[in-house]
Amino acid sequence: MISRTNWGRLHLFCWVCGVTSNLQNHDIARGCHRASGARNPANWVRCCFECHDRLGDYGQWPVVRQLALKMSRDAAYYNLAAVNVLRGRQAFAIAQDEVDAALATIEPVPVYLVDAFR
Repeated sequence: MISRTNWGRLHLFCWVCGVTSNLQNHDIARGCHRASGARNPANWVRCCFECHDRLGDYGQWPVVRQLALKMSRDAAYYNLAAVNVLRGRQAFAIAQDEVDAALATIEPVPVYLVDAFR
């Protein structure tokens, strides 16, 4: 399995705002479940310091929206069932159709970033 550090090296910009500095890894599974997800790339979202705080606000970024962000930016490591279980829920607690619906709230990756990191 890929390490958290090496995974971060694959993702060179904030998935929320697009900046390329002060990058961190956010865990979708938090609280008492964070430790179980700390080694699973399905649980990680790449973000800058400022957006990391925003992702912690479930009013602005509910888990289903974080999963939509993960699916749109990191399809290779997207695993809905694994994240549901990491969060201490049933594998189907959040359904794929809910994540698909949340995709409408995710901004596309800016073209300049797509071209810069190919």
